[in-house]
Formats: sequence, structure tokens, C-alpha cells
Amino acid sequence: MDEAAILGLERQGWALAGSRHAKGFYDRLLTADAVLFLPGEWLDRTRALEYWLTMPRWAEYRLLRPKVMPLADVVAAVSYRVVAREQGRAEPYRADCVSVYAQENARWRLTFHEQTPVGSSPD
Repeated sequence: MDEAAILGLERQGWALAGSRHAKGFYDRLLTADAVLFLPGEWLDRTRALEYWLTMPRWAEYRLLRPKVMPLADVVAAVSYRVVAREQGRAEPYRADCVSVYAQENARWRLTFHEQTPVGSSPD
């Protein structure tokens, strides 16, 4: 299992969210049956691809205490807390996140992602 590659994909996703490159990145990354649970909604693959185009860009983000856990030979989960700030906003968004990746044709693909917002606690 390549922990650095999986964390790199997570970081790249946060960096590209809201940009014109997000849809192409996630089109290659998401499995056909991917599901995302975001605050107040769940998205299948089709809705997720549109979502990343409409969301605001992050001015900055940090993944705190990331941990990659093997679940099977070709499946891994990554958990972390994200602290991200939208462009033009002072108050950051904080959430505990879990993503599950499955290896397909020697590539890691995102099959599940969940974000649970947390209060403004010390990071």
C-alpha cells in the first residue's frame, strides 16, 4: 500500500476543489459507484462531478493527523481532520473526514468519502 500516494490524492482533491480542473481530476479518481456524504447531502458520482465545479475555492487547507489504514490488499481508508478557509471568509471550515480507496488496474480510486463538521475547537 502506498500511503504517500493516497495522501497525495486527498491533498490534490482539496487543492483543486472549485477549480476548472476539479471535474477532470475527480472523473479519473472516482469509482463508478462512488458515494460522498457531505454536510447536509449525499452525492453519487454524477452529482459529485458537478458539485466540485460549483463549490467555492479554498484559500488554504490543512489535513491534520492523517492516518492511512489498510482494509484489504487493495483497499485502504484515510482519516484526518481538515481545517480549510474559503476565499473571502475569515472563519475556517473544520470537519473530520474519512475516504476509502480501492485499487483498480494499479491505480488508487476513491469509492467513499464522508465529512462530518466539527465545532471551532483547537486543532
